[in-house]
Amino acid sequence: GQPEAETRVLDASMTANQLAGRRRSVTEARQNIVSRAPELASLVTVSALSAADIQGLIGDDEALVVYFYQAGELFAFVVTRGAVRGVKLDSGDLSDTVAVFRDALAEYKSDSYRPVARELYDRLIAPLAEMLGRPKLTIVPHGVLHYLPFNALHTGEEFLIDRYAIRLLPSASVLKYLRGWDRPLAQELLVLGNPDLGDPKWDLKGTEAEALEIGRTWSGSTVLLRKNASETVVKKAGGHFRYLHIASHGKFHSDRPLDSGILLAADGENDGRLTVSELYDLELNADLVTLSACETGLGEVRNGDDIVGLTRGFLYAGARAIVASLWPVSDDATRDLMTRFYAKLQSVGKREGLRQAQIETRKKYPHPYFWAAFQITGSGR
Repeated sequence: GQPEAETRVLDASMTANQLAGRRRSVTEARQNIVSRAPELASLVTVSALSAADIQGLIGDDEALVVYFYQAGELFAFVVTRGAVRGVKLDSGDLSDTVAVFRDALAEYKSDSYRPVARELYDRLIAPLAEMLGRPKLTIVPHGVLHYLPFNALHTGEEFLIDRYAIRLLPSASVLKYLRGWDRPLAQELLVLGNPDLGDPKWDLKGTEAEALEIGRTWSGSTVLLRKNASETVVKKAGGHFRYLHIASHGKFHSDRPLDSGILLAADGENDGRLTVSELYDLELNADLVTLSACETGLGEVRNGDDIVGLTRGFLYAGARAIVASLWPVSDDATRDLMTRFYAKLQSVGKREGLRQAQIETRKKYPHPYFWAAFQITGSGR
C-alpha cells in the first residue's frame, strides 16, 4: 500500500529532481515508521512476512488467501500450515462486475444478484477451492475486492458463508499484532445507541432498541443513548472497555476519506463526528469494536492495497477486530443480526459468532442485502 506521501510522489507534474527528492523523503519516512511504530507500519505500508512466518500465525483449521493485482493481472496466494500456492485468476472487468453485484444486492426484492454471485465465486474462489479445505477462511483483499461481500458469493448450491467462517485483514503483516487479548479492564461492554444528532430525521429507533437488547443480554454492560451517546464518551472512556458497540449513522466520503466517520452526539468538547483522522489519536484496548452503522466498512481504494477507512483507523487505535458494514443497512434486520451476534460472541468467538448470526438472520430476511453487509476485519477469535 502507498501512504499519502507516496501518492503525492507520483504526481506527474513534478520535475525529475523533485521526484527523486520526494522518493527519498518517503523512503526515510517509511523507515522511521517501521522502526518506531511497527503496528502502524503494518497498516500503512506493505512489509513482507516470510511464508513460514505467515504459516506460523494461522491455525490448522484456517486458510489464508491474499489477492493482488500486478500489471493488470489478478493473482491469489493460498497459505495453509502445510503449503503455499499461487494461482492466476481472471481479472477481466472485475471492477465492473463487483459494481454490478453491489447494485444487484441493493435490489432486495429481486434475485438478480444470483448469477453475479455465482460468477464471482467461479472467478475468485472456485480455482482455489481444493486448496482451502478448512472451515475458516481469512481473506486479504486488494483494490476493488475491498468492496466485495465475500460471504454473499454463491456456489450454485450455497453461499460462501455456509461453507466458511470468514474474516478479512488489511494485510498479512498485521497477523503478528492480533494475538490473544489479555488486557484486564475494569469494564466489559460499552454500547452507544441512537445518539441525538440534532434533527429528528436522523433518529434511529431501531438502534435504540438494539442497544437496549444487547445491554440486557450482556452482564456488566454500560448502555448510553441519545445525548449520552457522545463522541466525548468514546474518546474519554472507550479505552476502558473490552467491547465497544456503536449503533448510529456512519458517513463515507470518497473524496475525503479521512473525514469519513461515525456520527455521535455533540457537546461542548466535541462536534459529534468521530472521523478517521481522529482515530489515529485515540487509544483503545478493545478486543472488538462493532460499528452498527451505514457504510462503515468502506474506505478509499488507492494504489496497492492501501484502503483508508474506519476499519484501519480502529485497528491502529488499538482494536483487535472491527465489525463494520459495506452498504446502508436495514434498521430492523441489523437489530436482529446484532442481538444474535452478541448472544453467540462469548461462546463461539467473533468470526463464528458473526457467521451463525448471519445464517440465522437469513431465515427471516433471506436476501443478502439484509445480512451480508457486515464483515469482520482483524482477529476472529
